[in-house]
Amino acid sequence: MNKRCAAQVKVFAIIILLSLLLISCAEGENSETNVSVLTSEEVSANESDESSTVSKSEENYDAVYLGVYGFGTDSLTADSKNSFKYVFEINGTKKFFSMDNGVKSSDGTYSYDIQNTLKRGYTYTITVKNKKVIKAEEVSEAINADGKFTPVVSAQAGEKTISNLLSTAMMPVGTSLYIYGGGWDWQDVGASVEASSIGVAESWVKFFNEQNSSFTYINSADKENSYFPHGMWNEYYYAGLDCSGYVGWVIYNVVNTESGKEGYVLSASKMAKYFASKGWGSFSKQIGSTMEDAKGDLLPGDIVSKSGHVWICLGTCEDGSVVIAHSSPTKSRTGQEGGGVQIGALGESEDCEAYKLADYYMKTYFSKWYARYPATLKNFYEYTDFSSGDTGIFSWRTSGTNAFLSDPEGIRSMTAKEVLEFIFKDAKKS
Repeated sequence: MNKRCAAQVKVFAIIILLSLLLISCAEGENSETNVSVLTSEEVSANESDESSTVSKSEENYDAVYLGVYGFGTDSLTADSKNSFKYVFEINGTKKFFSMDNGVKSSDGTYSYDIQNTLKRGYTYTITVKNKKVIKAEEVSEAINADGKFTPVVSAQAGEKTISNLLSTAMMPVGTSLYIYGGGWDWQDVGASVEASSIGVAESWVKFFNEQNSSFTYINSADKENSYFPHGMWNEYYYAGLDCSGYVGWVIYNVVNTESGKEGYVLSASKMAKYFASKGWGSFSKQIGSTMEDAKGDLLPGDIVSKSGHVWICLGTCEDGSVVIAHSSPTKSRTGQEGGGVQIGALGESEDCEAYKLADYYMKTYFSKWYARYPATLKNFYEYTDFSSGDTGIFSWRTSGTNAFLSDPEGIRSMTAKEVLEFIFKDAKKS
């Protein structure tokens, strides 16, 4: 071939390549299907799934659950939760499945039975049919050698006494982090499986042990990797407890002896009035205008609802300050909004007796927690402001033929110091 022919062939080849590039660009500009938010690994997994023949028979896999696809992105909303895709890792490869949404009620909502058992990073044996997960069974992984978590203070499920109520309230202290919606179910309408179960959930302990003082429950700057429910479903419902999830779990363990019954998780501001409506005790909005005047208004075991929060009274001190148990997103020693289930204080300064008691008990009995989180002091008047809605104080009926909880030890007449000494009398210091 002479030089002139070679040059003509080269020019012709360039023209063909340019034409092909122009056609490709034009097709890309007119086709939205070329845009994908999947990573290359996920695209490969999806293409493999879609190109395979859909099996009409049931297939079982051991799979690690990785969560709802697109969690934390603006494109994923609660309105589309019935058609969510769920990501599992099977033999090192990500797979995407739809999921059986459970029983549909008369109002059009689903029970989401499978979703309410799934926890990110946990292994399941899943049953898949037509690319839909129809069953998932957790492969149990013990959190320590004997497979059990031993709380600092022990309690007896179903024992209806004030002392057992307060002992039960101590069980998740120092080992359950604050999760917004923690203790609520996946769809955020009621109690989770964990909050309707006897004993401290292993998932709360495991999650606490995986974190450090840098843990934050919200992390708005990185929604896709935060623990906040960005939508009307709760991806991390199992990982910890919010205030109402905590109180609901305590009540469940005091009035029940087995798991799986109806739970007691509802709006924090309405809990005190709700428990009174069940005939368990009385409800009041009356409280003294000063800590001194309010001494007799808050008794050990009282459940107090304020706007946006609920807490349990452990007792009032001689100076009028109050020791409480609650789940609150308090700051860690590194300044992160973390916190969770803890003993705290209501008072006017850290010189109050309640703060000194809270600090002593958290430091002495919950040292791992205390290394991350200092004892906290909340404003007494803010925590006893009952000006809005159904907020107020619930007090148990402990005497008479209609008593719901008995008080054989006389806990209700003790000071906060005496209550804590009684509850922790058999506890081991950490």
